[in-house]
Amino acid sequence: MAIAAVMAAAGPAKADNGMAGLIEGVVTTGFVLELAVTDVRMVFGADDHRWVLSWPIAVTSVALTPGETWGVALTPFIEPQYQPTRDAMRIGGGVRATLFRQDQEFQASPIVEAGGLAGQDGSGWFAGGGLVIGAPELGITFGLVGRVVETDQERRYDLALDFQLPLSGSEY
Repeated sequence: MAIAAVMAAAGPAKADNGMAGLIEGVVTTGFVLELAVTDVRMVFGADDHRWVLSWPIAVTSVALTPGETWGVALTPFIEPQYQPTRDAMRIGGGVRATLFRQDQEFQASPIVEAGGLAGQDGSGWFAGGGLVIGAPELGITFGLVGRVVETDQERRYDLALDFQLPLSGSEY
């Protein structure tokens, strides 16, 4: 089923849609692939380290450009997670803010995030930050992101290589 979705998304653009249809197909294909390939987070907490599988779904990206040089991209997301050694499911959601220079398309940028989560192994909040590369104005980034997660059961920390491709954005 996933292969059929990728094939449909990557199909040729309609004649009346031109390049916009092709770009939409590429973005949709990338988004489907992001869902198919999970992020793996290394978690440190009260127990020994453990792995968490997560599927961050960036809903959209909104670029705020109050000045001529700098801007901030805000990207709300939801993130289902599965912790195999505890057999625990959880869901998180929040927003990411990425600082970017308007005169560069591909760049390294700082990122911060905050949100809440609930699941079988506790409910609470998280906050994090890291460094990403890519096109942060569009919300398309890859980087190293760390988090502190405070739940009603424990405090834990996680670290992940994170790829983000919003489902929609102001540019596409």
